[in-house]
Parts: sequence; C-alpha cells; structure tokens
Amino acid sequence: MFANREPRKVIIRKSGSGLGFNIVGGEGGEGIYVSYILPGGAADIGGQLRRGDQLLSVSVTSFVSRTLQLHCEDRLMS
Repeated sequence: MFANREPRKVIIRKSGSGLGFNIVGGEGGEGIYVSYILPGGAADIGGQLRRGDQLLSVSVTSFVSRTLQLHCEDRLMS
C-alpha cells in the first residue's frame, strides 16, 4: 500500500493517557501498522504519525519480522 515511502523517524511524547494510537498486524510475518490515531491524543498532536504507517522499531526494539503477540508478551514481562 505504501511500499514506496521512505522510512522516517517519528518522536511522540507520551502523555498521561498513552501514545494515542492503535496497531494491527504482526501475524504470519506481516508488518505492524498504525490502524487508528486518537483525535487529540499524543500521536495526533505530534502530527507525524499517519494511519497505515508501518512500525519498524520502537525505542530500540525492532518490529521487523516480529509478531504483535510476542512484542506484547515481552512488554508484560518487563
């Protein structure tokens, strides 16, 4: 869908209510994508993240070839 876009670094300052976006994917080797941006949330206010963007990494954690379930399990254990 957006295969011809170049990767970019997006910085979102987490607010008291989180980052303000939802993700989908990560099954069967597919990427993890932004599915929803909460109006008025941190991602919306930052204005850099868009619905359909693929997450390649967050902080220092690579999302390439990583399942969403595995990432969530890691986050619960830390």
